[in-house]
Amino acid sequence: MAYDDAILPLTGMIYGAVRDPTLWQPALARAAAAVGTDQSSIVVHDIGTGTMDVVQYQSLHPAEIARMVSAMGPDALPDYLQDLPSGRALSSTTLISDSELEKSPYFNEVIRPSGIFYGLVSHPQRTRHFLSYASFGRSHRAGPYSNDDVAVLNALLPHLALSLELRQRFKDADLRTAGLYRTLDHLSVGVVLVDNNGRLCFINKVADTILRERDGLRLASGGLAAASPPTTASLRESIASVLRTVPAPHGSATATNDGGRLLLKRPSLRPPLVVRVLPVGQLDLSLPGGQWPAVAIFIRVTDRPTEPDIDLLTGAFGLTRREGELLVQLMQGATTKEAATRLGITIETARTYLKRVLDKTGTHRQAELVSLVLHRVGHLNGP
Repeated sequence: MAYDDAILPLTGMIYGAVRDPTLWQPALARAAAAVGTDQSSIVVHDIGTGTMDVVQYQSLHPAEIARMVSAMGPDALPDYLQDLPSGRALSSTTLISDSELEKSPYFNEVIRPSGIFYGLVSHPQRTRHFLSYASFGRSHRAGPYSNDDVAVLNALLPHLALSLELRQRFKDADLRTAGLYRTLDHLSVGVVLVDNNGRLCFINKVADTILRERDGLRLASGGLAAASPPTTASLRESIASVLRTVPAPHGSATATNDGGRLLLKRPSLRPPLVVRVLPVGQLDLSLPGGQWPAVAIFIRVTDRPTEPDIDLLTGAFGLTRREGELLVQLMQGATTKEAATRLGITIETARTYLKRVLDKTGTHRQAELVSLVLHRVGHLNGP
């Protein structure tokens, strides 16, 4: 197979597999064909947990790949496979002679039962946290791998390493996203997230209940709607004013506009809904369909108790109990003055607590603080 004919289509498939895992199988099959073999596998070792993640394997029985994976890891591999360089493919014939290989317990117990004799091995990716293995094997009858075979795999390794790194980052982001949205669902305050185009992309359980009641706030064709047209216009302008300052996903700018607090009267004559609009574009999280949360709308029902988990907040950020109580009030949409009144402290004391909370969280303003708390607490809760 011509060199360019082997490499060019493969790189596209490898990168495509980052977001579409079904492409790993054809990508690995084509990589195996490019080096003249059938049997192949890509495995990632999570050094921290000791687990092995089988990305894909080709022409191997599940029992065979399980046997091979169980023999991987720094303490299980034989000496000739212990010190493989990162980012460089080597044929087994450069690591050990055929005669010595045939005497090796590792070969006889792990490799030979799969009909493999010659191998082409590499560590595409080696970090403090992950070590990846890309292995190709063929029978004794097929003969050893040529220099051209090694060159093809060496040309692929940088692309394979980057795709595996991106794959892990996407997995981590998916876990953080899942943790965040699950956390939002457990808050006792309503939360609606809006993307950069003003479309609703997430509604937590409390907000869903509020919207279904249609008592001061509801979903309409144009988005959120209040009980009267003028209030609806004020609400939507508040959201739009924040959106105008929010950078595009992955942008480097920082949104500083706070849409402020709105009181939404309710037809039932119950106490008004308290709505706070804040930018949260820096959460850098996505939802299916490419939606990126940019603005958070917090909805507090004043005649219902709302109490975030103060122990989780104080533990996550190293806050004192009193600082945590202030943060709870801010998370409920209160201003510093309102928080001071509710906590029975002076506004100066509340400002002192707020300054300490900002210092401990590394933030500079209340909107940034709320964004960080949502992100960090979602991460701590995990999947």
